[in-house]
Amino acid sequence: MAEYIEREALLKAVASWRTVVKSLYDSGYDDCINSIEDTISDAPAADVEPVVHAHWICIGDIDENIYECSRCHEIWCLNDGTPKGNNMNYCLNCGAKMDGGKENG
Repeated sequence: MAEYIEREALLKAVASWRTVVKSLYDSGYDDCINSIEDTISDAPAADVEPVVHAHWICIGDIDENIYECSRCHEIWCLNDGTPKGNNMNYCLNCGAKMDGGKENG
């Protein structure tokens, strides 16, 4: 499983090493690299989930406003308009981003 880190936290942690790199380098290049690797390893992981993409499938006639999520197949009956017209940019059931992206369900 992939781990994600917060860029600002990592840059701040690595920046703190700028003041000590010279002394670490004097004691050996490997020690310097090991210290930087330790800093990166200790960086906090971000709380993220992969984005899942899908799209709305119109399954009713133009007056019925019935749509299906292409990923979870949940059926939505709208009172008026389309999912896009109602700002339904995500499936309320499975959370898929309804942009028709490369990982369509």
